[in-house]
Amino acid sequence: MLSLILIGGLVFAAPNAPPPPKPASAAHASKQDKIRALLALTGSDKTGENILAGLRAQLPAPQFEAMARVFKPAELTEKLVAIFDRHYSEAEIDGQLAFYKTPLGKRMIAEGPAITAESVKASQDYALGKLVELRKAREGAPAKSP
Repeated sequence: MLSLILIGGLVFAAPNAPPPPKPASAAHASKQDKIRALLALTGSDKTGENILAGLRAQLPAPQFEAMARVFKPAELTEKLVAIFDRHYSEAEIDGQLAFYKTPLGKRMIAEGPAITAESVKASQDYALGKLVELRKAREGAPAKSP
């Protein structure tokens, strides 16, 4: 029997090659579809696009263009699907889908980016304040937090 093998983008015919891997079970595919729906509902499916937008603002145009050619948001989304798949059961995904459709869940989605931004800023400010305290203590000056 002749089998096709893909190597480096080229297809070769090989006798007695092992069969291709079996596709994921229908149940597993269903769970992954639910995870994709959860990511879309929460906006997490846009993570890759948001990263690219941030890079556009930070990188010189030639570097950004090079990154944009190799950075594929859909590939990142599939990595997120795999992470959620490892950490949550299908029932837990179902529960999250139901929750994020409630008024409180919708509010969490809406407020999430602002809360995250404020939390990151507060964490950075706190750590910076502690570094200043340590430096002043080392220099013998009285320490004071911002």
